[in-house]
Amino acid sequence: MSFFSRLRRVAFCLCTSFAFYSADAGVVINEIMPCNVSTLLNDYYNYTGWLELYNSGEADVNLKGYEFRNITGSKNKLKWAWKIEDSVVVKAGKYKVIFFDEEKGKSKTHAPYKIDSDGGTLVLLDGKGNEAHSLIYKAQESGYSFGLSGSDKNYMLPTPGEKNSGCYSNFCALPKFNGAAPGTYNSKSEVGAVTLYCVTRDARIYYTLDGSEPDINDTLNTFLYSGEIKLNEEGNTVIRARSYRDDALPSKIVTGSFIFADEGFHDKCGGFSVPVVSIVAEPDHFYSDQIGIYVKGENGIEGKGDCGNGVDEKRNYNQDWKRPVNFEFIENGNVKVSQSLEAAVMGGCSRGDNRKWKSLKITASKKQGSGGNLIGYKDFFEDKSNMEFKAVQLRNGGNDYDGVRIRDGVMQAILNGMDVDRQAYRPVAFYINGEYGGLFGLRERTNKDYVYSNYGYEEEDLDVIEITAKDGITASTGTADYFNEMIKVAGENQSDAGYMAKMSKYMDVNEYVDYMTFEQYIVNTDWPGNNIKVWRERNHGVFRWLVYDTDFGFGLYQSYGPNYCDPDMNTIKFSTGESEQKNWANEEEWQCELFKNLLGNKDFQKKFITRNLFNLKKFYCYERVKPIIDSMAALASGEYCAMKSNEHYDASGKLETSDEIKSMYTFAEKRSKVIPKHIKEYFKLGEIVDLSISSNVEGARYLINGEPYDSSSYKGTYYADLELSVAPIPPKGYEFDSWSLSASISEVLLSDSASWAYYYDSLPPASDWNSVGFDDSEWSRGKGKFGYPVYDTELKYDDEDNKPMTAYFRTSFNLKDTAAYTAIKAKIAYDDGYVIYVNGKEVARKNMPEGDIDFSTPALEYVNDVSESVEFPSSFLRSGVNEIAVEVHQNVKTSSDFVFSMTVAGVTNKDGGSKGVFSAILTGPMEMKAKFVKVDCVKPNLVINEICSSNDSIADDFYGFKPDWIEIVNRGDEPVNLAGLYLTDKISNLKKSMIPYDKYYDSASVIQPGEAKVVWADNAEYLGLLHLGFKISNESVSTLCLSWEDEDNELHVIDSVTYDVHPKNGSYGRIGDGEEWSVMYADKQQAEGSICGDSAYYTTYRQLNSSKAPDFISMALCSDVEPFAANDDAIVAYPKLVDECVFVSGLDGETAACTVFSSMGAVVGNWACVRDGECINLADLPSGTYILRLISKKMTKNEKILKK
Repeated sequence: MSFFSRLRRVAFCLCTSFAFYSADAGVVINEIMPCNVSTLLNDYYNYTGWLELYNSGEADVNLKGYEFRNITGSKNKLKWAWKIEDSVVVKAGKYKVIFFDEEKGKSKTHAPYKIDSDGGTLVLLDGKGNEAHSLIYKAQESGYSFGLSGSDKNYMLPTPGEKNSGCYSNFCALPKFNGAAPGTYNSKSEVGAVTLYCVTRDARIYYTLDGSEPDINDTLNTFLYSGEIKLNEEGNTVIRARSYRDDALPSKIVTGSFIFADEGFHDKCGGFSVPVVSIVAEPDHFYSDQIGIYVKGENGIEGKGDCGNGVDEKRNYNQDWKRPVNFEFIENGNVKVSQSLEAAVMGGCSRGDNRKWKSLKITASKKQGSGGNLIGYKDFFEDKSNMEFKAVQLRNGGNDYDGVRIRDGVMQAILNGMDVDRQAYRPVAFYINGEYGGLFGLRERTNKDYVYSNYGYEEEDLDVIEITAKDGITASTGTADYFNEMIKVAGENQSDAGYMAKMSKYMDVNEYVDYMTFEQYIVNTDWPGNNIKVWRERNHGVFRWLVYDTDFGFGLYQSYGPNYCDPDMNTIKFSTGESEQKNWANEEEWQCELFKNLLGNKDFQKKFITRNLFNLKKFYCYERVKPIIDSMAALASGEYCAMKSNEHYDASGKLETSDEIKSMYTFAEKRSKVIPKHIKEYFKLGEIVDLSISSNVEGARYLINGEPYDSSSYKGTYYADLELSVAPIPPKGYEFDSWSLSASISEVLLSDSASWAYYYDSLPPASDWNSVGFDDSEWSRGKGKFGYPVYDTELKYDDEDNKPMTAYFRTSFNLKDTAAYTAIKAKIAYDDGYVIYVNGKEVARKNMPEGDIDFSTPALEYVNDVSESVEFPSSFLRSGVNEIAVEVHQNVKTSSDFVFSMTVAGVTNKDGGSKGVFSAILTGPMEMKAKFVKVDCVKPNLVINEICSSNDSIADDFYGFKPDWIEIVNRGDEPVNLAGLYLTDKISNLKKSMIPYDKYYDSASVIQPGEAKVVWADNAEYLGLLHLGFKISNESVSTLCLSWEDEDNELHVIDSVTYDVHPKNGSYGRIGDGEEWSVMYADKQQAEGSICGDSAYYTTYRQLNSSKAPDFISMALCSDVEPFAANDDAIVAYPKLVDECVFVSGLDGETAACTVFSSMGAVVGNWACVRDGECINLADLPSGTYILRLISKKMTKNEKILKK
């Protein structure tokens, strides 16, 4: 009897059925099964949770307007409520099954929620809101239902649509293997007796050998265990067993696979060289035409994609059906995990008719029972060990199915060491019910489950976005609102100075840049308007991109269209939609707009170019990539051998692995050489030059164009005419001394961000517009690249068929010493012709006629956005102000494009001297060496000043989160860089979290003398600078340590603090920044409930380094203090209307700290020590209302004053 036939019987009864309701009870909740994995198919051929109603009355009941509620937890929390909007009739004396499956809009008997399997209460309200019935249920397990029974024995075998069967409180124990254990063996001769046992007395064990679930009514496939189980004579053997006893519910099912090398052709290939994954399932669930997920079938739908292999036709395998399976991961012969999970087919074109072995997503969920939402193994992947997984996937190689199948795994392994979200990979030998399916890739999922495994966020905390050519931008989890907002903002005001900071609120810019360089490096032409997944933490998080499905990369297909898998292709152009090569992934504007708009910002351009060059040297170079290919191919070689040896294997005739691997070598060797040329071509840069950066000591590092480079030497390429910035970071025990340069350099005199006055009108400008001292104050102002829409500054016109022929530009720069420069170089972008004037004299013209020209003179011919260098003698310059004037001419008035931008640099033979940050333009190959000198290491004079381990509303980090925080104060006389210091909440691990170096080195991580700096204790180092790798506790007394490491790698504690528990949004801090500590309170209401009462002092906040952060102003102990009386008016500030000075009286010889706040609460002034009659000078403050706060050892007082 087939499983599908058995399904139509729905269930069986172990004993006489009973009903427990009175004649007038009406509609009741009769039976529930949240963990329905194989009992009842819904009308969409899926297994989902269900609830059965029974109408015990004499009249039919229409449930329209009725409402279900699921209440869970010890606090009886309402998890969800669902009202039936349509007519659903339960006939008298009949049953009605309602599915609870989150399949929104499927039908009127499908609720868009799941019944919580951890236990709770289900309530049914009638149309008037009165409780019609309720059912309290316990934690549920798969294979069993729960229902009305008239006793406390509510577990039963499911009977949907029928009377409830006998109910039990006892379950049979799970059978166990005795003797030979499941796993891999060379041959059957190695296996001793395979036996089973059950600790439940008098239990009978039934088993199957074909993958089907044991069923005592199935005499064809289910056998009563009576002794040793005989293995299959041919092939591998999978055993599934279940124990039964008449007075108890049957056990769950145990599964074991016995896989033999000589049955899968592995004996000819050196045995098993990779782990084995064995999927054991009811055969109908994979191969039945009605419900099978591996076949064309009879109940299919059309898939996504124009694949030509059946995916775009109605197929069962296009359905998102989940089917129960047993998943075994076998390594070195031993089963590491064997677990009941769910499987569903996944993939696009790779699930077609020509793919016998289809990719599967394997998922744990609460459908398996309470607490069953994790896979019971954490070490599938060596590079991501000890991780929790809600799901994994088994991938058939995707587009590389008929090839080596490791292509995606190899490419993602290249990302190892880069801060880019990627899937871990493990090659495995794949089996279904003992049949060999060849080499598969065990992978992480690329959805919400990936984020949970790698970052710990739950589904309700996330937005996960998918981008496909067919469906566009959609949210698989959460919403796409913030992502769409980011796309919109990216296209606005790209030339603004704050553009990158603005975009950093939406996206992890560094991760995105590295992601883009990688996808372009591998030439993935099934992207960027397809195969994109992006995620963020929903509450103020930033988006990160996840690499997946890269099979097109490394030249999988031909170099011509529509695949264009050509190692010579300029994928920067492909990614912006500007290349001649167009396909489904880049042919529409929306598919490329984000990257293209970001490139409109100069800072993003520089970051993209710099990180691309870094990655080419460190990660994408052939010397690194070839060993990765070799290693992966060696791991998979045993499976290649086994697949070729298997005459029944469907891809064996096409598997030419050696040629495939060689083609990947060729691609890797060629690709890294052409990318620098593509960068030069796209950004119209100068010649490619060699760049070498080194140091006289080991351990030095650099910030190159603001990007950290963690090595003491760099040897790569760069571009002439592109400004280079190198900031040296000394190793411990050293400080920077000077640069030594091998060649002349060009120092920037006029940057690409300079402001220009410009004139673009239908009438000509004044005839002396290019002369020295010309008054251009009435002209418009702009910067960056000028032109028609899309550029930084837009030139506007009235009539597109009669545009002004010429645009005029003026700017200036200061120069101290012209003798320092041997020549001047200008770089100009133009369309169609130009003339340049320096201090009123013409120095260059291009594509313009000789002699006099005027407003109406056309350029000689059309050119399209040309960029070139112009050199002229430094004698044209003068000390002081130098004026530049440029006129740019079109060749016709109907021209559809206009371009102008210009920079100026001076060529010099300076050797860098003692200048710290090197900033110049290279004129040719350059070797630069940083000299560092040894200095005595001095312990930084830093203290931990204040701690808040209970922040939830009063302090935001850059992203808008409200993490706990630790404040550090610099008590010394010199600035201190916090980068490289360690903070910990475990004395046994002083190096628990290092404060990373800021990409700008001398900004956000540097703490000035007397300054307070905040670091965030949120266990979110990936959020960047000043975010620590741990959270701090507010449940008990805890200790924090700040440490530094000297040049001998010895750790020294700078400061340590044992802090006390404090109230929410309060803190624990130093009194007056001194040596005594106190618990501080968030507000007066909170303090009034404390032992301090009116004498309590509070944590206050001010602006620090342009970001909202907590800063201790002043605090005092609440013990041993004699507070002033509440009505004491002895302390006064005067006058209340202030011109310049405000004075204090009534301190009686004491001193007080004074802080002045604006009406908005911002700190605008601090005076550490104020006495009676001293002037508190407010002359520099604007007019308005202020609060003056005075704090001494005995009191605190606020005074309102008005500044004239």
